[in-house]
Amino acid sequence: MSAQDVINLTDRERDHFVAYLRQEAETANEMAKQMAKLSPAVADVMVKKFRTEIAGYMIVIDRLAGGEKMQIGA
Repeated sequence: MSAQDVINLTDRERDHFVAYLRQEAETANEMAKQMAKLSPAVADVMVKKFRTEIAGYMIVIDRLAGGEKMQIGA
């Protein structure tokens, strides 16, 4: 990984990114709830998609909000 591939986040940028990810996770959760009301064939696929997105958001949130300084390679 070269220096050009690394993104350094300030504490403020990290906090804003975490807030953005939390909002996206909440939106995905609401979408999953709505999709669950559709026919089972559609609901299963769409709910799984949104739940997978939520899991991804939460992994990044846990890493960033944990107070660790980290670098994310682009």
